[in-house]
Amino acid sequence: MASTMPPPLPPLVPPLRFGMVEEGVYRGAYPSRINLRFLDRLRLRTLVCLLPEPPTEELSEWCTQHDVFCAQELVPISKDEVVLTNERVAHLLQLLVTPERQPVLVHCLDGRCVTGALIMCLRKLQRWSLAAAVAEYSRFARSADTPRQPPSHVLQLVESFKPETEFSRFLPPRLPCWLALALRLPATAQQEKRDVPAVERVREPPSTTVPANFVLERAWQPSAAKA
Repeated sequence: MASTMPPPLPPLVPPLRFGMVEEGVYRGAYPSRINLRFLDRLRLRTLVCLLPEPPTEELSEWCTQHDVFCAQELVPISKDEVVLTNERVAHLLQLLVTPERQPVLVHCLDGRCVTGALIMCLRKLQRWSLAAAVAEYSRFARSADTPRQPPSHVLQLVESFKPETEFSRFLPPRLPCWLALALRLPATAQQEKRDVPAVERVREPPSTTVPANFVLERAWQPSAAKA
């Protein structure tokens, strides 16, 4: 009897403009049905949706089935401004850098303007230079082979965001090691032991506790920003 071959698995297709920002943090455009099998492999805990309207029922159901927290931030479409206040930026960054929320995927409609603006603010929190953050934005915003510079309203948002003061009250009690190092905290080489199941320790990136006497305004110095 001739053996029958099992049907081929559907392809793994990442969302448009998908990329890893840091360990445990991903970015991209709106996930469509063809992307969901790829998202399964990321073992997400959080999906941050920067959209002019709530996500589709299909995406919401996928989040429910996979125990993914769907954080919806309604951001109206505008060609002349990013409709995000500095306080909303700080709150969204808290979702991205809280280890218990990771792995996290942040997306807008096209993975370009709104997502790019938020990631530029994250890079500012990490003490990157503006030139380095602009270069990263341009790579993800390129059309064909031509990089696109961030529009003036994106630059205005990034320049007005003051992470040393505006993010202070959103600072979580634990930080991923990559951010702890950027803020000059003593990040552990290995993930600290925590009272969580082993499978969750694998899922969650290495993190470290923020000391009680840590003051973000003292640690964050743009003069030492990453080139």
